Formats: sequence, C-alpha cells, structure tokens
Amino acid sequence: MIRLTGDYRDLNLVTGWSPANPSNRTWIGAEVSFGNGYLDRLEHRKQYKGNISKVFTFGNHDLTVYAIGYYGTAFQPGLIPIDAPTPDDTIDARQHEETSNGTVIFNDVWHLTEHRQFQFSGFYRYYTLDVRPNFGDGLIRQSEHRNVNSEDVLYTDQFSKAVSLLAGVDFRREAPRALNLDNADPAGVFVPDTSNNLTINFYSPFGALDGKVFHVLHYNAGYRIDRVTMNNEDLLRPTFSFNRNATISSPKGTLTFLPPESTRFLPTVSLSYGQTFHVDDPRIGTTAVQGGTIVAKPRAYQLVASKTVAKTEFRLALAHVTTAQQLAR
Repeated sequence: MIRLTGDYRDLNLVTGWSPANPSNRTWIGAEVSFGNGYLDRLEHRKQYKGNISKVFTFGNHDLTVYAIGYYGTAFQPGLIPIDAPTPDDTIDARQHEETSNGTVIFNDVWHLTEHRQFQFSGFYRYYTLDVRPNFGDGLIRQSEHRNVNSEDVLYTDQFSKAVSLLAGVDFRREAPRALNLDNADPAGVFVPDTSNNLTINFYSPFGALDGKVFHVLHYNAGYRIDRVTMNNEDLLRPTFSFNRNATISSPKGTLTFLPPESTRFLPTVSLSYGQTFHVDDPRIGTTAVQGGTIVAKPRAYQLVASKTVAKTEFRLALAHVTTAQQLAR
C-alpha cells in the first residue's frame, strides 16, 4: 500500500505492507511528512514514522512483538493575540519543537483453557524533547530525555456467568533525565531555571471480580494498590532534592440493575464509585520537601439511568467528582 497526498504547502507519504498469506501476521509501515502549514510563519516541518509488528504462535502461546519509532522537527507559530495585529502570524519566529521516541512492546497470551489464560507484557520506551515556546513572557526552552520500562502479568478466569476473576501485577519505572526549564535572556542565550533528574517507580498489584447474579444484577468490583517511590535530584538547588514514597489504595465498583423482560419498560440503572491518583510534578513548588504528599487522590461517584426507545437512547447521568489539591501531573 502506498498513498501520496499533498498540495503546494504540505506533502505526506504513507506506505504499508503485509503478506498475502493471512496466517503470516506481519505488518510493516512507514510515513514521511513535510510541510509549511497555512500561516505566514512557515513551519519547515519534517516528520518520520515507522512501525513493525509480528505475531508468533507457539502451541498455546500467541506472542506479539511491536516496535515504533518517530522523529519530528518544526518551527511553531505558537499562540498569538486575537485583538492585535501579529506580523508573520507569530509573536516569536524562534519558536521551535524537536522530538523523537522509540518503543518496543511484547505481549504473550498463554491460553490455559477456553476460559482461563495468562498474559505477560512489557515495553521499553526512549523519548527526547526540545520545545521552545513563547507564551508572551519571553522565549523558554523545555527539554528532557526519558527512559521508561514496564512489565505486567495478568491472569483471567471465567468460573461461570456469575463469577469472573481478573488479577495481576504491574511494574513500571520512569526515569526523566536532564528535565530542564530555561529562559532566554535579552541576547537570546538560555539561562537555566530548573534542572532535575527524576526516577519514579510503581509496583501495583490489582484484582477484580465481574459477574451477573439473579439475572437482573451485574456487578464489577476491583481493588488496586500502588506503591510509588520518587527520587528527585535537583541539579540547581541540591537542598531541594528528596526521596519520597507513598502507598495508594484505589477501589472501584459498579452495580447495574438490568430490568427483566416482564418489566422492560424500566430503565437500566447503574451506580459506580472509583478512586485514582496523580503524581505531583516535584519541580513546581516544594510540596515533598515541606513534608507533603507526592500524590493527589481524586474520587468519583456516578449514577446513570438509560433507556432505549424506538432505537433512540435516553441517558441521565449524575456525577460527583472530588479532587485533591495538586501542583501538576
């Protein structure tokens, strides 16, 4: 497959290939894009993407391997005032973005029986960023390079229509390095404002039950525990460096009433509750240094009633969301 599209400002080429034999589950794709956009400030955009995937079958195992890569660079017009003339459609012609990343993913599904299986997954990602915007207070530069890896084990078992089990554990490590924020001085030289090396680790076991009882009641209940550790190395202000950890419980559940056939005029009603968390950005403020938490925990309650009449769905949702104070995420 080859597709070429373009006009006097942009050009895009997409290619893809897979074998004619459907049993050979292989895919290779690539995309190249060049362009200047439609504003007076030409972007000089260059983007290169590629991906490849392959599925291997060994007995009761289906192993999928996938890889993707990307590189892009462009000048960005950025935000401009709407109530004042802006020459060349930009307040700063130096605004620019350059990013690249590559990811390798694997996933192995081990079919034990028709209703029971293990799943082993993992990925590695490398990411770089150099973005230079101007939001009206002068040119800044945000840059970093990051390594991320994750490994997961998942077990599922459907005992009956009344009970299905899902359980597993997730390990993840994120390591942003040279996480910098710089400001340009009047001469255009970038002066460091913040610079950090971060290492964030997650260890997260979880489990859930799902099923239907009494023919009219469907339930789904889950529980997840996250053990989060954060190491923040402040390269400009060493006294602001810290090591912190937190343990977060995240329950969730949904109970749904399904009207029986004899009362099908009634709506379907579901009640849900869930809690999650966000990790605060340690570069903004000094929450962790001052003894605060590194996480913020929002929770939500929701009641939904729905009914389909004449192929038209009517839905009423009432929700209450509670958020905790947080710096950024």
